[in-house]
Amino acid sequence: MTADDIAYALNKQVPDMWRGVTLHTTYGELTLHGRDAERVAALVRQLLEAQKRRLQRRRDGEPEW
Repeated sequence: MTADDIAYALNKQVPDMWRGVTLHTTYGELTLHGRDAERVAALVRQLLEAQKRRLQRRRDGEPEW
């Protein structure tokens, strides 16, 4: 993902996930609502924030961990 992709996801997609999430797999869809959707949204936010920090470190020439 690019920095713009991450920013869009954090600003638009992740907040929308709090209302509900549908995961698409090769075996079909799994829809989550309520507390389960909130937990998935929080995890996705954490993952995207970590990816954002890695991109920033790479852009700043810092070593990746």
